[in-house]
Amino acid sequence: MSAKTFIAACCGHFHCAPEVFAERVLWHCHYRRALMLGRLLWRLNRHLYDMDLELIRLVAGCESATELGAEVSDFRYHNQNHGLWRKFLYARLSGQRLVNLAGKLLG
Repeated sequence: MSAKTFIAACCGHFHCAPEVFAERVLWHCHYRRALMLGRLLWRLNRHLYDMDLELIRLVAGCESATELGAEVSDFRYHNQNHGLWRKFLYARLSGQRLVNLAGKLLG
């Protein structure tokens, strides 16, 4: 029996199809203080979240919270947050919330 992947755990938890998994995780793990701004920006320019969606898809196959945390850390190192929206107004995914979600779902 193989271990449960992050995408399978999230789809089961959020009762969603794998096609909408990345968007569900994005909004669940978005910085709360910028959630309303983030929703507005999503409607105006979805490309602002391309880096966040790339990270979510990258960790979809992880089978443990430790593995996912290492991937997030590596991704953060190579992809720094730049610009007003992402760096100062927090219109982005919270890596810590993503790791916490994995810890909750993958154990």
